[in-house]
Amino acid sequence: MDRKPESITHLHLLAIILTELGRFEGAPVIRILDLGCGNGHLMAYLQDLLPARFPGRTFEVWGHDVEEYEGHARDMLDTTLAYLRGEHPGVPWERFARIISAADRWPYPDDFFHVILTNQVMEHVEDPDLVFREISRVLCEGGFSAHLFPFSCAIQEGHLRLPWVHRIRNHEYRAAYIRFMSRLGFGLYRQRRSRYTLDAFTETYSDFIRLCTHYMPKKMAFSLADRHHLRISFPYTQDYYTQKLRSLLGLAPRYRYRLERRVFRDWLAFGTLKFVNCITMFLEKRDAYSLPDPGKAGG
Repeated sequence: MDRKPESITHLHLLAIILTELGRFEGAPVIRILDLGCGNGHLMAYLQDLLPARFPGRTFEVWGHDVEEYEGHARDMLDTTLAYLRGEHPGVPWERFARIISAADRWPYPDDFFHVILTNQVMEHVEDPDLVFREISRVLCEGGFSAHLFPFSCAIQEGHLRLPWVHRIRNHEYRAAYIRFMSRLGFGLYRQRRSRYTLDAFTETYSDFIRLCTHYMPKKMAFSLADRHHLRISFPYTQDYYTQKLRSLLGLAPRYRYRLERRVFRDWLAFGTLKFVNCITMFLEKRDAYSLPDPGKAGG
């Protein structure tokens, strides 16, 4: 029996891998990077499910996080490694899981990974140009990356669970809005009131929005993908919400999605769901046009 996913996001990212795996048919080893791996739970889930479903194939699941975000990077890495060793003791996790600086070039060779994943990480990235550049560098030709995160146009801010709070740049206005909505009983404060006074919560989380979230506009994503020679699309956005709906209805999860896309449906779904919360950005390192000598195509 398949290991139960700890979240719909994990299931969704696994289903994307299983849907797209055919493109790597001849690869002796398939390397997957969990970018912003946090506690390592997604890494363990993939390490458990992928070899079990494809016993004749070899998978390596790598992950790294950045020291600036949590502020206690060494403790976080130790906790992550302890968890991964407990789940899969035969894997040399000291090689596969790392902490780096957000400003660093990633510690991997060019064309190294087949798949790169992020799970609600991109909204915390302060330098998205560096991330797109490194994705393009370390993905092999034909590789892909899948990123589940909200664009800046999303109505609901997922951390505070308040609408539009991430769009308010003025600190005084943002703090006043958080305080007002919290007094009305909306948002995260209901769960945190035993730990914070209202004033302390307001100041702390207003600064959290300022310092730790960097919501990307859709236009920026397209621009960065073009700059770093990556194809960009959003074909799996609707599938994430379908998985959530199936879970709510008690239906069996889907471990593969439709590979043949319905472009109009996908366009309509993305155009609507980008305002709800998360989208699924799909980047590919693939170029069907021969850039070095384009004149040969015309004879």
